[in-house]
Amino acid sequence: MKKLLAALIAVAGVWVSCGGADPAHTERRIVASEIRKAVKDVSRIEFVAEDRAVLYSADGKVIGSARYNSPFAEAARGFRGPVPVLVIFTNKGTVRTVRPLPNKEDARFWRKLLAAALFDSWSGFPVREAAQLEVDAVTGATYSSRGAIGSTGKLIEEEALSNGK
Repeated sequence: MKKLLAALIAVAGVWVSCGGADPAHTERRIVASEIRKAVKDVSRIEFVAEDRAVLYSADGKVIGSARYNSPFAEAARGFRGPVPVLVIFTNKGTVRTVRPLPNKEDARFWRKLLAAALFDSWSGFPVREAAQLEVDAVTGATYSSRGAIGSTGKLIEEEALSNGK
């Protein structure tokens, strides 16, 4: 019994040291995965703050940045809680893409947002213009839409304020 307990404690120690118990590590892993899916030419991702990352090409040039909120940070609320998103910007100051992050929204309503291409509403706009967009909620998924729109709008507004773009 003592050997089993010692083995379990050792495994738990390794798990914690690998970041298994660190929500920020898990969050960054998820965000990095989403960035790599959206930006094929990204070679390196540097997390520069708890809600920001800089994206680099293979030759070391900055190709964009990203802002995100998460279940661990404040995000606009949908029907079942926070609706975190990832907003990726080009280095020229436009919104490259918006991607939803894991959330607790009902899958039936979430499919409506995806089918309506809600997250594409900001893509291609200069940051200042994107911050001023009035995006409509998706009929039949109003709460989830408002959460996604609120989270996205907040991140884009923060980017516009911080970079003056």
